[in-house]
Amino acid sequence: MFNEIAAQVDAGRGEYQLFHYRDREKREIDFLVEREDQALLGIEIKAGSAIGKNDFRHLRWFQDHIAKDRPFIGIVLYAGEQAGVMGENLWAVPYSNLLLP
Repeated sequence: MFNEIAAQVDAGRGEYQLFHYRDREKREIDFLVEREDQALLGIEIKAGSAIGKNDFRHLRWFQDHIAKDRPFIGIVLYAGEQAGVMGENLWAVPYSNLLLP
């Protein structure tokens, strides 16, 4: 997954930067993409086919405490089948939604 995300960031001609977030409290976000206007995209990768609100806890914390007034979208990519909203600007997205025919 890293290679695909990194390739998309590189194709952005410097408009995007890719980061990993982990703090002393062990809150972690697999990928953070920052756009040149400081908008943020947080991406968590989960292997399971079922997810719940707990899978969004670090994204939600980051949105409330770090991103604050900056535009932020959090996505959990997972092996399930249903896409859906899991809170304000928080989305569950199945891997299969990312595959091109």
